[in-house]
Amino acid sequence: MHTRILIFFLLTWTIYHAQDCELGAAASKIESLIKQGEFKGSRELCDSILDCNNLEIGSNSHIQIEVLNYNTLRGLNKRESPLRAINGLKESLQKINHPFLEDVEFKLMKAEAIQLRKHYNEVPVLLSEINIHNLSPSQLNRYEFIRTFNNISLEKVDAIPELQKLLEKFNEVGSPSVYHLGNTLAKLGQKCRNIGDFEKGLEYHKTEMELYEKNYSNEHEFVANAAYNIANNYYELEQFENALKYYLPCHAIWSRTKKRDDRYMRFLNEGIGDMYWELGNNKEALKYFNLSVIDEVPINNDTSIPFITEGDSLLQAGNYGDAFNYYEEALKMRETLYGKDHALTGSCQNYVARSMHSNGKDQEALSAYQNAICMLATNFSDTAIHANPVIDPNALNNNYLFESLVGKAELLKKQFFEKGNEEDLEIALETQKLALEIIDNYKYGAISKSSKAYWSKKSMPLFESLINTYLTRSQIKGEDHRHHCLEVVEKSKALLLLTSFYQTELADNSKVPKDILSQENELKEQINFYTGKISLEEQRCSQTRSKMLDLWSTELRVLQNEYDVFLSKLKLEYPDYYDLKFELPLAGLQNIQSDLLDENSAILEYFIGDNDIYTFVITKNDVEIINSPITRSHFDLLASYNRSIRDFARHQLEPAISYKEYCKDSYEIYQIFVEGAIQNLDENINNLIVIPDHDLSYLSFSSLLTKNTDHQKINYKDLDYLFKKYSISYAASSSLKLLAQNLNSSISKYQGFAPEYLEEELAFDGLNVTKLHFNNNEVEQGKTILGGNSWVGQNVTEELFVEHAREAGILHLASHAFINDQDPMLSKFMFNRSSENNGWLHTYEIYDLETKAQLIILSACNTGIGEWQRGEGMLSLERAFQYGGCPSLLTSLWTVDDGATSELSSLFLTHLKNGVTKDKALNNAMNSFLENSNPEKLHPFFWSSFKVVGNTDPLQEAKNYWTYVFLILVVLLGALVLKRKINPKSLRS
Repeated sequence: MHTRILIFFLLTWTIYHAQDCELGAAASKIESLIKQGEFKGSRELCDSILDCNNLEIGSNSHIQIEVLNYNTLRGLNKRESPLRAINGLKESLQKINHPFLEDVEFKLMKAEAIQLRKHYNEVPVLLSEINIHNLSPSQLNRYEFIRTFNNISLEKVDAIPELQKLLEKFNEVGSPSVYHLGNTLAKLGQKCRNIGDFEKGLEYHKTEMELYEKNYSNEHEFVANAAYNIANNYYELEQFENALKYYLPCHAIWSRTKKRDDRYMRFLNEGIGDMYWELGNNKEALKYFNLSVIDEVPINNDTSIPFITEGDSLLQAGNYGDAFNYYEEALKMRETLYGKDHALTGSCQNYVARSMHSNGKDQEALSAYQNAICMLATNFSDTAIHANPVIDPNALNNNYLFESLVGKAELLKKQFFEKGNEEDLEIALETQKLALEIIDNYKYGAISKSSKAYWSKKSMPLFESLINTYLTRSQIKGEDHRHHCLEVVEKSKALLLLTSFYQTELADNSKVPKDILSQENELKEQINFYTGKISLEEQRCSQTRSKMLDLWSTELRVLQNEYDVFLSKLKLEYPDYYDLKFELPLAGLQNIQSDLLDENSAILEYFIGDNDIYTFVITKNDVEIINSPITRSHFDLLASYNRSIRDFARHQLEPAISYKEYCKDSYEIYQIFVEGAIQNLDENINNLIVIPDHDLSYLSFSSLLTKNTDHQKINYKDLDYLFKKYSISYAASSSLKLLAQNLNSSISKYQGFAPEYLEEELAFDGLNVTKLHFNNNEVEQGKTILGGNSWVGQNVTEELFVEHAREAGILHLASHAFINDQDPMLSKFMFNRSSENNGWLHTYEIYDLETKAQLIILSACNTGIGEWQRGEGMLSLERAFQYGGCPSLLTSLWTVDDGATSELSSLFLTHLKNGVTKDKALNNAMNSFLENSNPEKLHPFFWSSFKVVGNTDPLQEAKNYWTYVFLILVVLLGALVLKRKINPKSLRS
C-alpha cells in the first residue's frame, strides 16, 4: 500500500512539476522496486520520469533511468520491449555521439535484448566485441548467462551440462542477479523434466522458488511460476498430494495476475483437476476441469455428478462417459493451442484412450493410443494398429510415449486372449519391448539416483506384463524365452546398488588418473555427508535450526552442481570410462550358468508382481520358471510369520500355541514359495542362492520347515529345517551376485570392534537401550580364532572404527544398531561417544567408508532389513556397506539375542577358519548351535536371524609378499654367483 502511495505521489509530482523532477529520488525508488520484483510499479515510474522536462538526453541521470527501464522491461518478460528500449536509447544517444554506446554495459544490454528477441545468430558477433577481462563480477555473470543461453538456443551445446557450468561460474564469481540465477534454475528444471529426471528438476525449481521468496513477496508471480513447475514434477512422479500443495497456491496468485482464458491458467486448472481426480475427490476435480474449458457448455451436469462421485477412479470399469467428454474437450483445446503433434496434445490423447478402455470401448481405445503414438513419436504417422515407431532416445515426449505404448500393448494382449489372433500377441510383445527401450534410456542414463528409483518403480507393471507375454508366446509358439524373462527380472532389481557396486570395481581398474577419481570420490562423499546432515536436522522437527539447515542446503546444491559439471567434464575427456559408468553389466542366463553356478548350486530368484509371483529356478544346466497367482492372504501369512518368529516373549508365555503356529505357518510358507521350486532339483545340489522380492526379503528361508510336523510335543531341535538340506545365501540380484563372486580381497586381517556402553550413553537421546554383556567376548573370540586386532571397552569410538576399518580384511562389528524406516539414510550404529563425535555412525557416513574387506560381520539388530522399495529392494545398513563395494556380509533379519549371537558368531568364524565357504560356515554354525545349546535357546529366534549375503567363497589368505621377495632375491643371487663362476672376468676390479 505504501509503495502504491509513493508511486502515485511521484507520478502526480512529475505531471504538475515536470520541470522540477527529483531524478535522484526517482532512480533510487525505481531501483528499490526492481529489487522487490515490483516491475509494473517500476515501469510506470520509469515512463513518467523519462517524460520529465529536466531529464537531459545523455546525462548520467538519463543513462541511469534508461538502464533501470531496460531491467524493468526484462523483468516483465516482454520479449519485444527490451529491444525497443535499447533501440530507442541508441537512437537518442547517436544524435549526440554519446560514448555510452561503446560502453560494455550498453553492449551487454543490447546482446541480451537481441537474445531475448530470439535473434540468436546476431548475439555471438556482439559478444565478440566485449573484452571479458575488463568486466565487473555482475557484468561477467551477465555475459556468461547470455552466451550460455544463446548457445543452448542455437543447439550448439548440451543444455544441462552448460547450465550447470553456468551455475558453477555464478558461484565462483559471486552475487548473480535474481533475474539471471532464477532463469538459469528454471531452465535447468525444465530440461531435467524433459529427460525424465524429475527429482533433479524438483530440486532446481525448489531452489528457484526459494530465491524468489527470499527477494520478492511470497505472492509474487515468479513464486507462483516456480510452484507450478514444482507441481508439474510431482505430477510426473505421481505424488499427487504434493503436486496439489504447489498447484493451489499458484492458482491463488495466478487468479489475480492472469486472465481466465490464459493458456497457462487453463493448464493449471486442468492439472488441479487431474490431481483431485487421482486422489478420488471427483467433485473438486470436475470443478477445475470445467474452469479449464472456456466459453463451452460445462462438460458435466447435475445428473452426471452421482456417477462420478461414486466411481473410485477413471481407470476402474463403470460409467465414465462424462469423464470421456471432458478429455475429448481438453484434447480439442490442446490441438487448437499447440497443434496435433505436440507432447501435451499426445498426453491428453492418452487420457482419452484410458477413458475409452474404462468404458469397455477397446477398439476405440486402441485407435486412440495409436493416434497418441503418432503424435508423440518422432517421424511416425501410421495409424494402423499393428504399426510401431522407432524410438528416438533424445525425444522430449518419451515419458508420454511410454504410457501410450504400454496401454496399446495391454489392449492387444487382451484382444489376443479374447480372439486368438497371434499377430496381436506379436505386436503386443514388440510394443512392450519399445516401452522397455524407453525405460532403459532413462534408467541407464546420467540422471539422478532418485529419478532412477522412480523409473524403476514405474516400470514394474510393464515388467510383469512382459514376462507374461514371453511365457504366453512360449506356450503358443514353442519358443524358448526363459532368458528373455530372466533379463526382464534382472532389470527390475537393485539398479542403484548394482550401479554403485559396478562403478567401484570400474574405478579400481580404470585408466582414469587417480586424482580425477579422487575428486569424484570426494564430491560424492561431501554430497552424502550434507544429505545425511540435512535429513538429521529435519528430524528435529520443531527444534530444527533453520540457519544451519539453510547453509547445509545451499552447500549441498553447490556440491551437486559441481558433481554434475564434473560428470560433463568426464564425459568429454574420458568418454569410454563415462560410457562404461552408465552401461551396467546385467547378467544373462548363460553368464549365470557358466560363471556363477556349479553342479552343487541353484538359484531361486523371485519376482512378485501385482497379480502373479514368478520363481526362476536356475541350475548349471537348466532353468525353470514357475508362476502362480499372488493374493493378499500370501502377504498376510508372511507378515504373521515374520512377526511371530521375532516375538520370543510370546513363545515364553504361550509355548505350546507358539510352537504349533510356528510349525504350521513355516511349512505353509515353504509349500507356497519353495517346495515347487526345489522338488525337481538334483540330489547333488546342496547350495541355494536366494534372490528374494517384496515381503520375501524379510524372510529367513533357513527357518522354514520342509515337512509337516506333529505339534503335540515341543521339539525345535529336531525339526526338518530347510537349512539342514541346503546351505543358503542371499543376493539382491543375480547380476550383483555374479559381480560380488568375482570380487575378492586378499586382505585377511581381522579387525573386531565391541563398544562397552556407559550408563549415560545407553540413555542418550532418550533411547534407554539395554547393556550388551557378550559383545566384548564375541570380538575377543574372533581375534583368538583368526588373529588380528580387537578393540573392546569404553573407548570404541566412531573415529577408531573408521580409522581401522580401511585396513580390515574381516571387519567385525558387535554393537547396538537402530533402523530408521522413515529415512534409511539415518539408520545407525552406536559407538562410544568422544570429544569429537556423539557416537552415531549413520548410513550416509557408511556410504563413504573406504574398506576393502572381503567379509563384514554386522553383529547387531536388524542390519539386513529396513525400508523395502519396489525396484530397489531393501534399504538397510547392509546395503550401505555394499555401496562401498564390499562383496560379502553377515547380517541380521531381526533384533538378535546378545548371548546367542556371540556364540553363533564364534561358531561361524571357527568353521570359516577351517576353510569352508561362508554359506556352509553359517550352516554348520546353526547345526552346532542346535546340537549344543540349552533347550530354552532352540527357538529359531536365537539362531536363524543371520544370513550370508553376496560372495560365499572361503576366506582368502593374505599372500606373504615378503616371502616371495626373499625367494626371488635368493634365486637372483644364486644366478649371479653361478654366472661369476662360469665367467672369471667378472671378478676383475
